[in-house]
This record gives sequence, C-alpha cells and structure tokens, in this order.
Amino acid sequence: MEDGTLNAVICCVGENRSDYFMKLQNLFLSIDKFGGEVNRFGKVVFFMEDPKEEYKRKLHKMDVSIISSTPINPRYPHNNKVRMLEMDLGYDYYVLLDHDTIVCKNFMNFLKKKEFRAKPVDWAGPSMEFWRKIFRRFNLELPSIRYTTTSDAKKIIPYFNSGVLLVPRGYRKKLYDEWTYYIQELISFKEKLNNYIFFIDQIALTLALQKANVQVNPLPIEMNFHIHIPVNSKLCPKKVDPYIIHYHNCIDEFGNLTSCTYPWVQKRIEEFNKLLT
Repeated sequence: MEDGTLNAVICCVGENRSDYFMKLQNLFLSIDKFGGEVNRFGKVVFFMEDPKEEYKRKLHKMDVSIISSTPINPRYPHNNKVRMLEMDLGYDYYVLLDHDTIVCKNFMNFLKKKEFRAKPVDWAGPSMEFWRKIFRRFNLELPSIRYTTTSDAKKIIPYFNSGVLLVPRGYRKKLYDEWTYYIQELISFKEKLNNYIFFIDQIALTLALQKANVQVNPLPIEMNFHIHIPVNSKLCPKKVDPYIIHYHNCIDEFGNLTSCTYPWVQKRIEEFNKLLT
C-alpha cells in the first residue's frame, strides 16, 4: 500500500496468434471500460516469444507493458502462467488472469486482505485415490479442508481453476518456486496422470499451496464465472452479477461473446459486445 492506495498489477500470458491476441484485447478493453478503480492497476502481458510489432503497438496504446519470458515446456503451454509470478514487479498484489476473461465490474474489495484467492474448479476431476497417490508421491499431507465444486457440487480438496488467481506479494516468490517445481515434476511422469495432463498447472498449484503453507480464501463464482458449462443451481446463478466472466471459446470471429442463459451474466455480455460495434 502507498498512501492507502492498493498497489496491484494485472498479469496475463501472451502468444503470437491472432485468435489469442483478440481475446487479450477484449480483456484490456473490458478493464478500461468497466474496471473502475481496477483500471488504475499496472497491466503486464508476459510473452513466451518476441511479440509481433502489431501486438506491441496495440498493447502499448492500451497502457499495457510487455515482458519477454520463456515457456516452462513448449508442449504444455497452459503451464506458462506460472511465469507471471517469476519477477518481483514491486506490487502488493498480483492479479493473474487468463486471456479469455473479461472484467465486468470493479473487484477491488476482493484484494483487501493478504490472502491467496481462487475459485474452486467446476467439476471434481481427479478422484481422492488419485490425490492420495500424488500427495504421497511428494511426501505431503493431504489437506483436510474441503470445498465444493461449482458445477457438480462435489466435495474436493483445495483444487482451483487457475484462470483467476489473486496472489499477495508475500506469497509470490515461494509460490512461484513451489508451483514451478511441481509443474516440472508432473510433466516428467505425465504418463501417471491419466486424463489430467491438461490440468497439470492446477494439480501442481494444489501441491504448491500445501507445500508453501499458503493461507487460502476461495473466490465466489462471480469472480470467475464460466459460461461454457452450467453452474450448479445451489449457487443461484440466475441471480449472480459477475465481476469477471471466463468465456473460454464462447466467442465469434469478431470478438463478440456468445449468449448466456443467466440474465445478469447476459446483461454484462451485451454491455461488452456493444463496445465492439
């Protein structure tokens, strides 16, 4: 904090692909138009290669800085998001967002406490037997706390969607070190991960949080609202007015988000789409 003002940075990973970059532009446009105080945060894109000149020019015009980085493993690009924690950029909070998200409202209030925050996954995914084997493999104690998935309402250990992560500066270095270690270890014996190779970054994050003894406070669905799958009715999704929408591939060739059956979410989608016309 400086003079009582939250010092935070929004970080994202960049790739030299037109479809990828279109989503990046969506994200920073949404922050500019709907983020309120959040628009004053620093904005950084970590490119895993030298970005095209066109992308540099457009990002700089949106007051977005670019940092060159390197892939963890070129075959598994989803794990590159850990690079966003590699450097101390001098901020109190690191807000890590997937490129296929848009910001709908000012989410400043979720950064008031020095806690790691993320939303539990949509579907339960790995079985408890799988988790016991993985934790045993790394001589870690299986967490006793349980959260509830947001689509199938199953009880899970601290296993989070990595599309929206709020990381206090005090956890940055240790979480980066542990998360990177477990990503690399899981890649090295990927044949034992069954159908979960795509989720190595999230499995490794669960291990890293336990190893680093990070204080966790789960995010509600309105801070990472997925529109490609249904939200469990127990969470009353028709009443949810999202701060961040995670739209994945629910987008047309012009960058417009496709429709959603939940009224408040649809309202935010329509507001964003109007910006693109």
